[in-house]
Amino acid sequence: MTSFGFTQEEVWEALKEYLLFEEWENVKEWYDGFTFGNTKNIYNPWSIINYLDKQIYSPFWANTSSNKLIDQLIREGSADIKIIMEDLLMGNIFLHK
Repeated sequence: MTSFGFTQEEVWEALKEYLLFEEWENVKEWYDGFTFGNTKNIYNPWSIINYLDKQIYSPFWANTSSNKLIDQLIREGSADIKIIMEDLLMGNIFLHK
């Protein structure tokens, strides 16, 4: 797997299935924007699923994150986890395995 999220083709198929394909330009404007490596036009799954369900445009992703997991990792994680988190906070990028 080279990316995660919905591809543009998958989104277009979902829009067709929900009889919303005429909205493809607005959906693209609202929810397209992720690139993973050389893969472009990746859509946030949370946003697409919520759009299909509610059929309204909204920044569904805005309230989906929390620092709870990071806080727990820092408080309860191993020394290696804490070092990795410190590296990330300082802007360093390391590929730990």
